[in-house]
Amino acid sequence: MNKKLKRMNKVLLAIGLLALTFTACEKKKSSILPPPEVDTVYIDTNKPVDTSLTIAGISDVRTTPWSEVVMPITVMRNVGLEQKVTMAIRGVPAGVKAEFSSVSGYTTFSTNLMLDVRFATPGTYELKIMSVSETGRTKDYIVQLVIDTMTTREVNTMFWNKLQTTQVQTTDTADSVIYAQTYITNNTIENQLYLRNMVLSYNTNLTEYFFSYNAANSNYHVKVLVDMANGKLIIPDQILQGRSWQGGNYKDFTISGSGMIDIENGRYTITYETIYDDNGSFVMGEYTVTGSLRD
Repeated sequence: MNKKLKRMNKVLLAIGLLALTFTACEKKKSSILPPPEVDTVYIDTNKPVDTSLTIAGISDVRTTPWSEVVMPITVMRNVGLEQKVTMAIRGVPAGVKAEFSSVSGYTTFSTNLMLDVRFATPGTYELKIMSVSETGRTKDYIVQLVIDTMTTREVNTMFWNKLQTTQVQTTDTADSVIYAQTYITNNTIENQLYLRNMVLSYNTNLTEYFFSYNAANSNYHVKVLVDMANGKLIIPDQILQGRSWQGGNYKDFTISGSGMIDIENGRYTITYETIYDDNGSFVMGEYTVTGSLRD
């Protein structure tokens, strides 16, 4: 009888252990919950989510200076009555303009977030895209705006492609004389922009009217640098040989200058100074080159 009782106790114990194991497994499975379903991974979870709306199209942005980005966004109604939703954006860095094609609308409606990236320091910027319904409920999103750095070759090519024409006008500050035979070249082998056939010293006497002459050697041309972080154009301090309009005279000139790219007005300017030694006397001149940009 005792043996039979012992066998029954072993069976009951085995069944109990099996039940405990099964229960433990079930609890472990049920504790792993699927992530909450939202319309975008960029939603700002620091605030209660307005589940009455679905906003599609919001994403991170990667671009370069001097570019335009259009982000199509659709604001859709999930539940409830039609309601007016207003969009806004914060955290836009300096050098970037951001606006919606339609700031508000009644669900469902579409709008475009337009980013006009002018000249900005490369880096990653956190933007917050916000929506507010007429009931006061909000839905905010965090977006990363990445402005990439550019190589010298890429910068030069971009500037070159934006030129309306490679020919530029030169104005003598003192005499307001306009010369229109200077032009810009993009030397992709040297990764260098050059101003060629450039006024170095204006004079009504053509034997004393000097230019950077149009030779194959790049040492006779004026180097130009483009800074995409702020839209500056720079003529670094350099020495080059100039030739007179008539008479075949040659002189060495020191030249330097700076200017700006004006996207708003579709133009760029560089004001530069030249100095040369005229038999022991230093002669200085100031000139401005101006060119136009494509729309």
